[in-house]
Amino acid sequence: LLALTGLNLLAPWLIKDLVAILSDSLDPTDMGQILTISGILFGTYVLKILFRYLNNYLSHKAAWNLVADMRVTIYDHLQKLSLRFYHDKQTGQLMSRTTNDTATFEALIAHSVPDMVTNVLVLAGVTTILFFLNVKLALLTFIPVPFLIVGGWIFSKKIRPNFSEAQKTLADLNATLQDNISGMKEIQVFNQQPSEKQRVAKHAGSYAAAILRALKLSAIFHPSVEAISSMGTVIVVGFGGWFALQGQIEVSEIVGFLLYLNLFYQPISQLARVTEDLQMSLAGAERVFE
Repeated sequence: LLALTGLNLLAPWLIKDLVAILSDSLDPTDMGQILTISGILFGTYVLKILFRYLNNYLSHKAAWNLVADMRVTIYDHLQKLSLRFYHDKQTGQLMSRTTNDTATFEALIAHSVPDMVTNVLVLAGVTTILFFLNVKLALLTFIPVPFLIVGGWIFSKKIRPNFSEAQKTLADLNATLQDNISGMKEIQVFNQQPSEKQRVAKHAGSYAAAILRALKLSAIFHPSVEAISSMGTVIVVGFGGWFALQGQIEVSEIVGFLLYLNLFYQPISQLARVTEDLQMSLAGAERVFE
């Protein structure tokens, strides 16, 4: 993660240096600097392949090993519970908690946590560079940030109950399927196929409705984040052009600002998706430890 963050921050700076070289009076000796920048960029992109592979594989390895350990731990705990506990419990619900709910930890460990760490590192690095380039323009580009923070907080509060409800209805669906498949002979003997089909359809519909409520919120929130984030580019173009006309900032610095601004708002947009994955994982965790 640290290596990827450093490589992502290096590329825009090199392009800024290239623009600065081309903006000045060109000299044949500048070709050496241009080739150096090209070589460093090439090495940067090659190293990103290696570190992205290591990041993706190791994070998924850790996540699925955790899921396996959690499932074994839950099963071991189930063996120690009293007979009274099993008196009113459906086998399908317990299976759902052991398998489906624990699977949400994979998204937490393999995606949410690494993405959150990466985004925080990128935000810290880009913020430092933006202030180094131009303090006034950096402060202006932060205008949309409070709106994004408030929107993310409201979104996380609204979406988590829907994910919790979805996990509950999924457990009910699994429990019904488990009972019906185990007792299929009895259902056929007493000709209960239509009623049981309706019961399964009810649980399946409840699960779909809960997921769609969460996705409806996501469909509203994520485009809103992208729209608010794009205002930062508008600010840089408008005020950056004005500062450049007054001689307060170089053209290469404006180019660097635009490149780094994409890196700045991209983590914020991704944090919104990380928040969604995190809420889904927490909903599954609530079911596991309930």
